[in-house]
Amino acid sequence: MSLQTTIVMDDIEVQVLDPDEHDPRYRVYVQRADGNAYRGRLNLDGMPAPPAGSSATIASYGLELFYRLFAPPLDDAFQQALAAADARQRGLRLRLWINSVDTTLHEIPWELMHYSASSNEVRPLATDSRIAFSRYLDSTEPWVEPLEYRPLRVLLAIAAPADLGTAAWPDLVAIDKQNELRELEAHLSTLRNAGHLHLHPLVVVSPETLINALQQPYDALIYYGHALHHRQRGTRLVLEDHDTGNATLFESDRLVQCLRDAAERPAWSS
Repeated sequence: MSLQTTIVMDDIEVQVLDPDEHDPRYRVYVQRADGNAYRGRLNLDGMPAPPAGSSATIASYGLELFYRLFAPPLDDAFQQALAAADARQRGLRLRLWINSVDTTLHEIPWELMHYSASSNEVRPLATDSRIAFSRYLDSTEPWVEPLEYRPLRVLLAIAAPADLGTAAWPDLVAIDKQNELRELEAHLSTLRNAGHLHLHPLVVVSPETLINALQQPYDALIYYGHALHHRQRGTRLVLEDHDTGNATLFESDRLVQCLRDAAERPAWSS
């Protein structure tokens, strides 16, 4: 898809809800943009723990996770929605709503899902250029009012530690910061040229520079980089050490606290 224009998206929404009294499996509802709706069940019995191995192991786990969520007939609903979007040269926006307080659902790294793009090709769903994937959580917090002023001030943090993909972090793919910045700027060029937003990229994305930057009145934060999750220790962002440029881990809870403490709290985007 061209990066020079705004991509038109078709929508598919997936809701995961608690089981009912008739079936111990989670309920799954899928709604396509054309109005077609589907119902299914999510069974997590025997689902392995998230892998920490090779890309092939992650792909295998991601594919199993996908077929757990999109168990027949929901897999057809996804493939039909993707095919319809491709036929009209559109992207597919996939929204996953976790409408449950069950921690089992929230601990699952849904962003690792892979799908069968063809008989011999498996693709990561969250990074496929044709798909915009996002996960939403059920919350009692009220929706905030949209910002009416322009331009929006956007802080961009692309974390690209120098030792990704080396013996220190063999399973984390290296990130080309300048290339990713160029692509993101191209994606947002229409909005930037129209004066709707100002993009402020951090040169070094270390814990110190990120915390300091969040003291400024930004309207939104975009984080692009790796994160690691541990069931007991929680989630860590993989940032850059300010002195060496190598990877250093930053607790996500600290980031959340920084956002809460900021005088003008940025909206979270990832």
